[in-house]
Amino acid sequence: MKRMLCALVVGLRTGTGWAQGEVRLGLLEIKGAPTEAPSPFAWLIGSDQAPTLRDITESIEEATTSGDYDAVVIRLKDATLGMSHVEELAAAIRAGRDAGTPVYLFAEMYRTTDLMLGASVDKVF
Repeated sequence: MKRMLCALVVGLRTGTGWAQGEVRLGLLEIKGAPTEAPSPFAWLIGSDQAPTLRDITESIEEATTSGDYDAVVIRLKDATLGMSHVEELAAAIRAGRDAGTPVYLFAEMYRTTDLMLGASVDKVF
């Protein structure tokens, strides 16, 4: 499975300048509709194959439970999520929040299912 998270290091700005600490922020971007299973010809196409729902949920669980990140941001970029997708993603998010990692959701525009997913995160932007 290819690594789906992009790590960002953000300096904390204080009133007198940059703080000494750094925040390790994981970013996961979901585009389009997650597939339920890989294409039967995925081995011919190569690594440009869209991630499956399982790939995404495993990435969320890994990022939130590994301790590598202080927080995780999930960005929905023209994501087309069905109710079954939302239920699976919300379960992975809850597991991460139970582990103590804050999870945030960001999108330019929210559909109904996106807002339902937003009910399982710490904050929606």
